[in-house]
Amino acid sequence: METGRGLIAQLEGAVLLAKLYDDPSRLANLWQQMAGLLGIARS
Repeated sequence: METGRGLIAQLEGAVLLAKLYDDPSRLANLWQQMAGLLGIARS
């Protein structure tokens, strides 16, 4: 449950910052970061 909340917080924060800076490229490595939080490798 806590991991899910952490992932949602990461996602919401990243989207908020991308909107704030009007820079969608800030989302480029979002899924890689989330995979890191889960401890899984992404290629």
